Amino acid sequence: TLGHSPRLALNMRQRRGLDGTFVGDLGAVEEAVWGDLFFDWDQPAEIRIAGVGFENRSLVISRGATVGKSKVTLKTGEESQSGPVAFKYTDNLGQSFTITPEIAGEKLEIASTPERIPDAFSFSANQSTGASELAMRFSRLRLRNKHAGFVEFLEKEYDFIEDIGVDSFGGSPGLSAAIKGTKRRFAINSISAGISKVAFIALAMFTRENGIVMVDEIENGLYYKHHESLWRGMIRLSDLTGTQLFVTTHSAESLKALHAAAADTPDKFALW
Repeated sequence: TLGHSPRLALNMRQRRGLDGTFVGDLGAVEEAVWGDLFFDWDQPAEIRIAGVGFENRSLVISRGATVGKSKVTLKTGEESQSGPVAFKYTDNLGQSFTITPEIAGEKLEIASTPERIPDAFSFSANQSTGASELAMRFSRLRLRNKHAGFVEFLEKEYDFIEDIGVDSFGGSPGLSAAIKGTKRRFAINSISAGISKVAFIALAMFTRENGIVMVDEIENGLYYKHHESLWRGMIRLSDLTGTQLFVTTHSAESLKALHAAAADTPDKFALW
């Protein structure tokens, strides 16, 4: 609902490892794209999500005859009838707008929405952290001369690395660091998948000040003895950047570490 665009459903699909390329007739493609939003694939049903409290929003997703028929031009030039999926959003002011994604040619077209909400970033459980994307995010921070806080955080969390920057590895940019006691620099991704994940989360927080960062299964790829230190770091970054952090975990060790890290600031957390 807060995502305010059908693109969020597609993004989540791809972050779960499902392909973003579709082949087949129009009906098969639409079913592949939107079908699993509906319980037991009952697509004539409506999905209703309603918020409560201050500045709440709501969303209704429906399809079939209740939202009418639309003509869609296929690659062959022929027109096909389809009962499209409609996303009806109601914003915090009570104003409603409906978005109906359309397949036009070989593209899925989704109109933009009028609402502007806080910047948000979602990190899925199985999402890999690309070296070039780390480099790009760090470079954006550095161009604005706001990278010092990130460098301080990462070097404090992992005291065996220093001099964080961006270097080229085989022609591709990557976030890099020197390892104390060695003679050369290394790509963060080649040092540890855990370090690259933590770096990615931290960069998301720094580049989305006063925004929202969501992390699914934060414990994945992290050594359990490092959890408490990580939570303390996340608390510091949240205060520093004004970022609200939403996290899920299946790890008892991670929850115990959070309990210890948040002992002095229990009012900053809510557990669900």
